[in-house]
Amino acid sequence: MNQQNAESKAEARRIEQDRQNLDNTNPQAVDSFNAEVDKHNALLAQIKQETETFNDAVDKFNAELKRVGTLIK
Repeated sequence: MNQQNAESKAEARRIEQDRQNLDNTNPQAVDSFNAEVDKHNALLAQIKQETETFNDAVDKFNAELKRVGTLIK
């Protein structure tokens, strides 16, 4: 997940830079930029889903530890 977060942040910076340089009068450039944004949004949705799945697993694990007590070594 950390690598995906780093990739997402780098992509967000690139998109912001591309937004500043975007030729709004060029439909192909706008379409290309929008495709980049859509790809980035899909990555963010994937990261969010994976984070929620991980957090659910942690919550279940913590609930089980609470139920049986903390392991003693």
